[in-house]
Amino acid sequence: MVEWLSAIDFERAALGVVGLALVIALSSHLGHLICWLGVHALRFLRIPVPQELAHAVEDLARTLVITLALSVFFRLFALPDAALTIVDRLLWSVLIGHVFLTGYHLLADLFARALPHQVIADRAWIAAILRGLAVLFAGASIFHVWGIKIGSVFAGVGVLGAGLAIALQDLIQNFAAGLSNAAEKRFRRGDWIQVDEVEGIVDHISIRSTVVMGFDRIPRHVPNSSLGHAVLLNKSRIDHWRIYWTAELVREATEDQVRAVCDHVRGYIYDSGRFVTDGTKTCFVKPTGLTENGVEILIYVFCNSSDWNDWLDAQTGLLSALRGAVAEAGTALAVPTRSVHLMQTDPSGPMPGGA
Repeated sequence: MVEWLSAIDFERAALGVVGLALVIALSSHLGHLICWLGVHALRFLRIPVPQELAHAVEDLARTLVITLALSVFFRLFALPDAALTIVDRLLWSVLIGHVFLTGYHLLADLFARALPHQVIADRAWIAAILRGLAVLFAGASIFHVWGIKIGSVFAGVGVLGAGLAIALQDLIQNFAAGLSNAAEKRFRRGDWIQVDEVEGIVDHISIRSTVVMGFDRIPRHVPNSSLGHAVLLNKSRIDHWRIYWTAELVREATEDQVRAVCDHVRGYIYDSGRFVTDGTKTCFVKPTGLTENGVEILIYVFCNSSDWNDWLDAQTGLLSALRGAVAEAGTALAVPTRSVHLMQTDPSGPMPGGA
């Protein structure tokens, strides 16, 4: 003890105390400076840096500055090599813990932003998994700093993880598809979607499946992998509802009658204000051919609203206009018909097919 005290240069130690206090006082500014230099270097290379990452790096830089200052400070007291080794390991352990804690918070924030807000339980579950991974890898790194070999433990964990991955491949596939759907924002709660034969309102979104409430009030639990690999129609995001009708006039309708019906319906479309008529969307009423029942007229227009009720009202008005146009033109809508030809035979003659 006496030898150790006699080996201390108290003048240098006093300067070290002052320097340490100064570094701690200026650590926030030094961390900000280091972060500023790093962020601007990345931006010079046209690499965007999120604000959350910049704050995390600034806090980590502050810890690094203090850790280095403490490492230099303890060397001013002429500590034995064994004591310096313990001090260095303690400082490295603190720094490693801070690194993994920062990584955990960044990943948790990333998942919280990527996942829908209604997936509360799943967000908590993912946060727990990320926290466990952060503790596991931080502990492994700290054990390595202290010279504790845990390679065999990780080998066993790797084998166990591979087995679990094979057993839970369906869950993992749905989990990945759920993250992909959330990142692409293909739908959200309350949207009206259709996937293959499943159609309804999105009621709940989880990591494994999505509950779609059908219009018959029967919930459909759809795996996220099915939603990710199929063509999904999100009808809540439609910009203009379409009306695509084919009306048929009787075959006896004249050219003037067909033209009068088309002009009347077209005039209603342009004058009602319910349809897109500025040329940005397809809009026409034209005779397109003959069928076995009559003259075919194609009506193809888009409503100027994305509301489903407005679309129904527009269809009602257009139907009335069509019926009025047909009546005013003095013709009629065709109905499916079938011609039956009757042949009169001599009842006293032989029966058809007889001898």
